[in-house]
Amino acid sequence: MIYAFEYLGLIKEPNWTEFANQFDESGFEIYTTRALVEVEEDDHVISRDLQAKQVTSEALDQIRTRFFEVAKYSDSLDSDEKERLLKR
Repeated sequence: MIYAFEYLGLIKEPNWTEFANQFDESGFEIYTTRALVEVEEDDHVISRDLQAKQVTSEALDQIRTRFFEVAKYSDSLDSDEKERLLKR
């Protein structure tokens, strides 16, 4: 959220009090849980450079999420199968 607001300028300034209260409800699960969140499109125009950064960031998040899913699954395999899977 900070990155999207401060550096990318993609969102308006968040309600920081509301944001901080999320930690009271969820604790540090906010940091350990990753999920794709759909956000309504704004009508404002953004530069190609900013669009490229956004697309790259989204792609990297999807790759990271998938990697963690595969790594978690691999924990249920024996060591040889796990090694083969992670090398792929």
